[in-house]
Amino acid sequence: IDLIETSDDFDMIGFSCFDAAVRPSTARVVNDIKSSGTKVCMLTGDAPAAALAVAQSAGFFDVKRLVRTALLDIDDKNDLIWILSRQGNPVKKKSIKFCFRSVKSIMKDGYSGSCAIVVTGRAIDCILNRISVHKIDDEYIASLHLMQNLSQISVISRASPLTKQNVISSLKKYCDVNVMMCGDGVNDIAAMKTADISSALLTGYGRETSSDNSLDLENERRKSKIMQKRIAKKRIEIGATGNVDHERVRKKIDATLIELSSSDSGNGFEILANLVKDE
Repeated sequence: IDLIETSDDFDMIGFSCFDAAVRPSTARVVNDIKSSGTKVCMLTGDAPAAALAVAQSAGFFDVKRLVRTALLDIDDKNDLIWILSRQGNPVKKKSIKFCFRSVKSIMKDGYSGSCAIVVTGRAIDCILNRISVHKIDDEYIASLHLMQNLSQISVISRASPLTKQNVISSLKKYCDVNVMMCGDGVNDIAAMKTADISSALLTGYGRETSSDNSLDLENERRKSKIMQKRIAKKRIEIGATGNVDHERVRKKIDATLIELSSSDSGNGFEILANLVKDE
């Protein structure tokens, strides 16, 4: 396990598991956002593996098209490095050098949907630092190319509040896009202030409580409201049709009464019979 291998100062005692399941409506909401042509990206302080698992359950990727995962991190020598793993086999990994060629290839796969791109916060900080130094070399060009395609990165993990803010600023600067930031804690305030639009996610608002955790209660309520509107609209249409028929009958009766008043009783009964027959 990577966490144990890289934590020499700690002794492994055991695991403590917490269940923080994604809301059933999350995948639907994310899909609606993506369907509108909007890119989605997760900014989180969680570890890369945990963040990637949540992103997959939230529908960030098309699982049928996804082939591999590319993680950009920093190695022991403080060099940027890509760690590639095949979908369905995360244990077997391959490391490749961070350069313009590797960035271009991985970003191309990201555009096609065959690669899930994950970048750590310290890698983002390192890239921004190298761009600011402005030393023209292959790594500078690779860093600049990555930032210009920052919107293709699906997950940015281990991100500090400052890194989140820098990511929002970089999206606006290098990708020339409008950014909406959704946050649920104080760690997101700086990024929310930097974004063009911000949305605060309130804890417990619209809580989905059900014996079936997979049931999208919010969507069921939405469907119910739509059905009620359709029924109400149908009633209005029926009512409008009824009013038209009523008006037509009333005019015919008025015309008949006028005709009765100007005729004898025998002809009047015949006219009434014809009126009833017509209706």
